[in-house]
Amino acid sequence: MRVIAIASGKGGMGKTNVTTNLSIALAKLGKKVSIIDADTSLGNINVLLNIEPTYTMEHLLNGEKDLGEILAEGPHGVKLIPAASGITELANLDAAQLNRLTDSLHALENDFDYLLIDTAAGISRQVIQFIHSAQYAVIVVSEEPTSLTDAFALVRLLQQSRFNRPIYILPNMVKDFTMSIEVYKRFRAITQKHLNADVQYLGYVPRDEAVREAVLAQQPVIDYAPNSPASRSFITIAHAVNHHLLPSARNYDFVRYWKNTLKRNKKSKKQNEVDVNKADKLEKEAKLEQVISTLVQHLKKNHLPLKHLKLLTHSLLDTSLAQYKTLPFDIRHYLYRHLRSTPFREDELHKLIMSLIALYEKQHDTAFSRSAVTEKQLQTNDTAGDNKSDTLELVS
Repeated sequence: MRVIAIASGKGGMGKTNVTTNLSIALAKLGKKVSIIDADTSLGNINVLLNIEPTYTMEHLLNGEKDLGEILAEGPHGVKLIPAASGITELANLDAAQLNRLTDSLHALENDFDYLLIDTAAGISRQVIQFIHSAQYAVIVVSEEPTSLTDAFALVRLLQQSRFNRPIYILPNMVKDFTMSIEVYKRFRAITQKHLNADVQYLGYVPRDEAVREAVLAQQPVIDYAPNSPASRSFITIAHAVNHHLLPSARNYDFVRYWKNTLKRNKKSKKQNEVDVNKADKLEKEAKLEQVISTLVQHLKKNHLPLKHLKLLTHSLLDTSLAQYKTLPFDIRHYLYRHLRSTPFREDELHKLIMSLIALYEKQHDTAFSRSAVTEKQLQTNDTAGDNKSDTLELVS
């Protein structure tokens, strides 16, 4: 099976029209053709083929339907896998879904001569992945400068991601053959100069009023107006594809690519979650150390009455740790580390730390430390403090 990804650097280039009509042109040459609609946001191949799919890739991945049941049949036996939105959630597939997907891709390889992938417009990560899964990339362009600029960006990304298979350029909606060659040469010169990359010419589709009429009639132009200039061009392109885009691309395996990609994405997602949790914990710890450091500076410089110490503790912790009501570590560790730099006796140090923790826990009905502090102990600590003339003696 030959797998061809059809893409464009921007929308409005007629990429889906090219995919639809090329698939039918190949089918008219006696080839078995399937299409994956990989434009998950604006997929509309089914509209151009005038078919209403009953099932999509989601039904396959969820085990509700098999591949044969989700394939929608279009003109001349062309099969469509509709709006493959499930395949974009690559990192979320479980083992069963992965097996169902790879088994189905194997079935595609055995049952079809061609698989055309209609990617989304633009240069998103999903577009790059779908192109990497193909043997050949066909980029649809027009003579508009913005089209060439966006197509250049797409080729650059493919080169950066080490896509090392052939890239073909297909000028669409151009005046004639001469204009298509001019567009191709201009684009090829830019990619060779700035990217040291080579692109090849596949053919062209002329500007043709019959194409617009066919879209309004929800028919491929190759059926709506078989003798129109655009239709004849699609037949020519199909012959070029059949003769020049050979199925023996070295070191290429469509199913293996997706299997490896899915596994990599799941691993990457898991690692990202670990990194986020680790960063969140480090941020909390850094914030807590900053708060305690500020508190220690006040304790070093002032003899604070206990009621003022309460206000200071509540103020600092409330202001700086409002978003961290529950911390996954022991606050005593950080208090000890900072307060050991002060000249407190060991018994005073322990009492001070327990008092600060108790004050905050009593205020918020929470537990920053791992040791339990009872209500009776809290009352005892408060009473002891008040009986010493409401003053906590600090050595400075």
